Amino acid sequence: MDAFCQVVRVFEDDAVYHIWSNPDPAREVEFVHGEMVLHDLVFIEKRVERIDKGLKKGKDDKAEREKVLLGRFREALEKDVPLRNVEIVPDDALLIQSYPFLTRKACIIALMWRTGPSRIPRCATNSRSASPTSGLLRADRRAR
Repeated sequence: MDAFCQVVRVFEDDAVYHIWSNPDPAREVEFVHGEMVLHDLVFIEKRVERIDKGLKKGKDDKAEREKVLLGRFREALEKDVPLRNVEIVPDDALLIQSYPFLTRKACIIALMWRTGPSRIPRCATNSRSASPTSGLLRADRRAR
């Protein structure tokens, strides 16, 4: 898997259940981001424990290098910086290529607009003149 796509509803409709009672796209994106950060932090914690156990048995330069890299990753995640924004050298990328870091993946946020008459508040659009059907939705309709 190369990327995540998070579909976020930006319209209100009493007929459509919402876990937090009303849609708030920013809150929902932040919630999913927080869950991904937490996943990566838990993975790092467990991996560092395994590395430490191995290092007690003997010196291992590769494991020490990996532990330093995971420490950098932990610092970034604790500052709420996704790992895709942390620069690493190709040799370090090889160390972690099989690891399930969620925040290293690209993340696409797709906004789900209501079809038909819109009741979307102005704050949900990028500018006062923007239309809920502008941009990607209009391009998507042409492709059909």
